[in-house]
Amino acid sequence: MKKTLLFFVFVLSMLFSQEGSAQCANNLKTAQANFNEGHLYAIPSLLEQCLQNGFSKQDKIEAYQLLTLTYLYIDDPISAERSFLDLLALDPEHRVDSTHYIELLHLSKEYITTPIISWRARGGVNFTNVSVVELSGSHNLNDNKEVYRAGAGFSFIGSLDIHFSRNISFSIESEFSYNTFKYENTVFNKNGVSNAKDLITLKEKSYNVGLPLILSYTLYTNKFYPYIYAGYSPNYNMLTNTNALSINRSGEGLLITEDNNINLTSIRNQFIHSAVLGVGLKRRYNYNYFFIDVRYKIGLSKRLNKDTQNNFESEPSINTYTFDYQQQDNDFRQNELSITLGYVWPKYKPRKRKSVTAKLFIGGIFNKKEDE
Repeated sequence: MKKTLLFFVFVLSMLFSQEGSAQCANNLKTAQANFNEGHLYAIPSLLEQCLQNGFSKQDKIEAYQLLTLTYLYIDDPISAERSFLDLLALDPEHRVDSTHYIELLHLSKEYITTPIISWRARGGVNFTNVSVVELSGSHNLNDNKEVYRAGAGFSFIGSLDIHFSRNISFSIESEFSYNTFKYENTVFNKNGVSNAKDLITLKEKSYNVGLPLILSYTLYTNKFYPYIYAGYSPNYNMLTNTNALSINRSGEGLLITEDNNINLTSIRNQFIHSAVLGVGLKRRYNYNYFFIDVRYKIGLSKRLNKDTQNNFESEPSINTYTFDYQQQDNDFRQNELSITLGYVWPKYKPRKRKSVTAKLFIGGIFNKKEDE
């Protein structure tokens, strides 16, 4: 019996809800007709109840725009501003173009609708390459062939974007990356064996954190928003190790030596600096954004720590690296190309121009958005 009663209550509530929605849709049409005919004072009462409960989101946007125009025409600027702010709360990036009513266009220009700040998160792949700046290998450079090859890794970045204007923003980022590159050295005519080719291969792996500081410019179009940026990034190397393989072709055959995860952290400069250049493309989704980003980090610091590369006695790993694999590193810079996908959460705060204060800015970062 109770289940039957609840079912009928549910059905009746659905019927009343549909009836109310239909009535509100009719009220909106009537209000629009009244506006076109110049019967302005009847419009607020037609829309008020449905704005509380009954309109869909799109209907509310249309109703608030109609109310804003109505209050402008009946010379009630305070109510017009209140209605326009209600509209912006529903549609923060609402655009009024020159084909709409000129009064609404002028009012819209008094407000900044772009967010004060945005939160951004992304992740993707990176490719690391090496630029040699000083040769210091342990082999005779005439008898060997050294090759550095790019390696693949991954990057994760979170950022806070501070918007100075619709187009220009400044970002403070937090980055974690895993980077790799490969080194090969073929040594010829060694050990007195004719045409001998000893081979040494290394895969260097590093775990790094960075704090990129970025200035960007975004071009806003209808759907896709391209952007470019440049900046600077201090980086800290948490750990560097290498997988090593040596193939020695002696007179008795092949002598193969292999080690994984030889710790090279002590012979790498842990604090390094990079210049950052990038481009990207954003696509709006509701009031947030998806984006793809392509970034190139240019190494400004040398990676080799020359003060520690000969600490054979105190560092067993360096002993293994230097003597078992005959490595005396060249000095190099490390560059990185990354391709990431991400998502942006803007923090909207519609406000009049010249009304951004320190209190409002800090509140925009930490306060939750009020419920509609």
